[in-house]
Amino acid sequence: MNRRTFLLAISAMPLAGCNWRPLYGTSAGAVSASLREVDVAAQTTRLGQLVRNAFLAGIPPAAEGGGRYLLAFTAREDVQETVVASTSDAKQYRYRLLADFTLKDKRSGKVVLKGSTFADTSYLTTRLPLADRQAKEHAQQAAARTLADALRTRVAAWLGTAR
Repeated sequence: MNRRTFLLAISAMPLAGCNWRPLYGTSAGAVSASLREVDVAAQTTRLGQLVRNAFLAGIPPAAEGGGRYLLAFTAREDVQETVVASTSDAKQYRYRLLADFTLKDKRSGKVVLKGSTFADTSYLTTRLPLADRQAKEHAQQAAARTLADALRTRVAAWLGTAR
């Protein structure tokens, strides 16, 4: 056994007797599988729908409305001009997507997890309206995926400790 393998085996020993489980695994008790118990509230805005779709894309399908928990969130965007060069027509914007969320146990009606999270990205604009619109839409979609990943991780972490 080489030194690297030995050190890896020694460092893993403290985890052998604890209740540690990987968040995303393939075992029957994987926390990610418990995300099937989470229904996501319908969204009324395009932005909210992008986040909802990205959240659900990472979860195995389950019967709609059959989950034990309900995740509700409100997404909002903040766009700020960050860099302006006086000799150029290009502008850079910071696109920030924010969400306040609650996870409610549908059986008891109790809010079991509450918080907020965000995603940041940036995009450039020029004087080409179509390209500018596409740049903003791509930033919005990237931020929605990042925000959905953050929401999924927070909910999965809570589900992992709630059991």
